[in-house]
Amino acid sequence: MAEGLAGLRIYGLAEALADEIWDEVITWKPFPQEFMARIEELAPHLNAYIRTLARNANRRGTED
Repeated sequence: MAEGLAGLRIYGLAEALADEIWDEVITWKPFPQEFMARIEELAPHLNAYIRTLARNANRRGTED
């Protein structure tokens, strides 16, 4: 059995999506610091949303 949220498939998918988005965003030119500051403000909220999705997925089990 997976240990904690990090072991859940949906959590891994969310992390992979976040990484892909970040890889695209950092190629934008110019990369304004204001935008970066807004991302940093958003990150805790996005993390909380991802944790909620993972918890709910875990409660429902593997049935889709």
